[in-house]
Amino acid sequence: RVLVALPNCPHFVAAALGALRAGAIVVPEDPGGPADVAAAVARATPRVAFVTGDCASAAADAAPASEIVAVDTAHDLPCHVRLLVRIAGGQRARRRRGDRWVVWPSWLDRGKAASERPVVSPSAPALSVAGHTFSHAHLGSGAAQLRSWLTDAIPGDETWLLLTGLGTPFGFVAGLGAAFALRARLALLPPWRAEDVVDAIRYLRPSWVASSASAIERLADDPLLARADLRSVRAWIVSEPIDDDRADRFEDASGLPLCLGVGAPGVAGLAACNPVNGERVPGTVGTPLPGVSVRARGGGLDVSGPNIAGDDGWSALLRDGRIGPDGFIRTDPGMRP
Repeated sequence: RVLVALPNCPHFVAAALGALRAGAIVVPEDPGGPADVAAAVARATPRVAFVTGDCASAAADAAPASEIVAVDTAHDLPCHVRLLVRIAGGQRARRRRGDRWVVWPSWLDRGKAASERPVVSPSAPALSVAGHTFSHAHLGSGAAQLRSWLTDAIPGDETWLLLTGLGTPFGFVAGLGAAFALRARLALLPPWRAEDVVDAIRYLRPSWVASSASAIERLADDPLLARADLRSVRAWIVSEPIDDDRADRFEDASGLPLCLGVGAPGVAGLAACNPVNGERVPGTVGTPLPGVSVRARGGGLDVSGPNIAGDDGWSALLRDGRIGPDGFIRTDPGMRP
C-alpha cells in the first residue's frame, strides 16, 4: 500500500503511476493538514507515504514503520514557476536532524538503478478508495469506457482540464486513464479560484473538462464565468447529479450545456453519462456506458460492469433513480419507471 496525500500536481501523477507499475496499491487521501494526514497514515499503515513537507513529521510519528517521502510541489516545475512560488511564500521541505523522512529529490535518485518492474496481473488490486478496492482491470476498463464516449476526440491533439481530485475514482480514471489513452495534455489545478479556471481555459484551450458537482457550485454564481471565453470546450463532464437550478445558472453564464454523468463509490470512472456528441436530456445522468448493465432494486438503481468493484459485481448507483422510456436515467424521484 502506497499512500498519496497530495493535491492535484505532477508529483501525484508520478507517485501513483510509479506505485501501479511496481504492483503496489495506491491509497489516495485528501492532503488536509498534519493531523488529517497523520490519521490517514495511521489508518492505512502504508509501506510508503507521499505527503507535503509540512505534514512529513506528523506522518512519520503516526507510522514509524512506514517510509515517508516529503514532497515540495514546486520541485521539478519550470524555473520561472518555481520563482513565482518562492515569491508567493512557498517553502521547500527541509529535513532536520532526527526526522524519519526523505525529501522528493532524494527519493527520485533511488530510482536511477531500479530493477525491471514486476509483471502485475490485471486482477491484482491497484487502487483503494472509500472502502472499495479496484483492480488494474477495473481502472483500465473505466478509462476505455470514458475514452469511447469522446467520439470525435483526436489522439495526441487534445487538452483535458481536471477540476476534480485525482484521489477520487472519477478523477483518477479520467486524469490518469482516459486522458492518457487519448495521449492528451493534462491540465491540473491545485486548490483553485474561479479566476484560475478562467485563465487555464483561456491559455490552455482545453477540449474537455472533467468536473465535480462542487466545482459547478463554486463557478455557477461567479461573474467571471460570464465574461470568459469558453469556446474551446466541447464537453464539460460532471461526475455527479446536480440540481436543475444550479445547472441552469451555470449554463446561462457559460453558454455551455453540462454533460451530466454519475458514478458511485464502487465505480471506476462513470457508470452513466449524457452523450458528449448527441442529445443531452436535462434532469438525467445519461445512458449507461458501454458494457454497463443497470437494474432496478428497491426504488433505486444498481449497476454492473467491467469497471464496477462491488462485492457481487454490482454497485449502488442512485437511490431514487428511474430509467425513462428513452433509456436515459432520471434523477427525479417522481419519474415513473
